[in-house]
Amino acid sequence: TNKEFERLNTSLVTVTKSQDRANQVFNDLQDFAAKTPFQLREVTEAYIMMRARGLGATRETMTSLGNLASGMGRSFQDTIQAVGSLAAGEIEPMKQLGFSVMTIGDKVRISSEGLSRTVSRNAYDISKAVAQISDQKFGGGMERQINTLGGAWSNLQDQIDATVYKMGQ
Repeated sequence: TNKEFERLNTSLVTVTKSQDRANQVFNDLQDFAAKTPFQLREVTEAYIMMRARGLGATRETMTSLGNLASGMGRSFQDTIQAVGSLAAGEIEPMKQLGFSVMTIGDKVRISSEGLSRTVSRNAYDISKAVAQISDQKFGGGMERQINTLGGAWSNLQDQIDATVYKMGQ
C-alpha cells in the first residue's frame, strides 16, 4: 500500500509541479474518493491522467465524468481515457460510452440521446462538452452507486488503505 501511494505521490508531484501542491491535491482526492464509488487509487490515477492530457482536472469535471462512468458501469480511468482519446481523433472509445462523434474540420460534435455540443478539437473543450452532456444525462450516478454494496465496499477498502498508509509512514 505504501509503495503504491508513494508511486502515486511521485506522479502527483510531476503533474502539479510541487510537493506542497501534490499533498493538497491528494487530500482533495481523498475527500472526493470518500464520496464516490471509486477507490482512492483509481481517482488519483484518473486525476493524473486528466492533468497529463489537458482535460481540466477540476472537481466539477471529475464529478461529471465520474457520474458518466457510474451511469455506464465503467471504470473512472476508462472513462477519462475515452475522453482524452477523442482529442487525439479516436472516436471508438466514446461510442462505447453511448456518445456519437462527428468531426467537422477543426471542431467536433459530441452527441448523446439528443444532447449535443460542438467544440474545438482540443482536450480541454472536449472534456467540458462531455462533462456538460454527462451532467444532464447521468447526474447523480455516483450517488446512486455509492449507496450500493459495491460503493460501501469501495469506501471500506479506502479506509483500510488509508490506515495502512498512515501506519507505514
